[in-house]
Amino acid sequence: MDLTKLDAREALIAEQAVLSFRESMRAMAAAPHGRGLAVTERAVQEQGRKTTLAMMEQALLAAAEGEKGGAVLRRGVRAASVPD
Repeated sequence: MDLTKLDAREALIAEQAVLSFRESMRAMAAAPHGRGLAVTERAVQEQGRKTTLAMMEQALLAAAEGEKGGAVLRRGVRAASVPD
């Protein structure tokens, strides 16, 4: 993959992925002895949610811009705000 050819949205998502990875590595390095896997797993899950939300937001914004009315964005935001 040629990272220099990413559009603005793709670059934002790629940056979020790298930041998520770095945060997960920091969590692993700081984990108490014997807790590395659990701490790292938690960090990966938390960072993964952030990256997933960023991807959803960018996809919905792109779809809304394509429709010029934003209907997809309104439906998507409502669905994304439903608690687990």
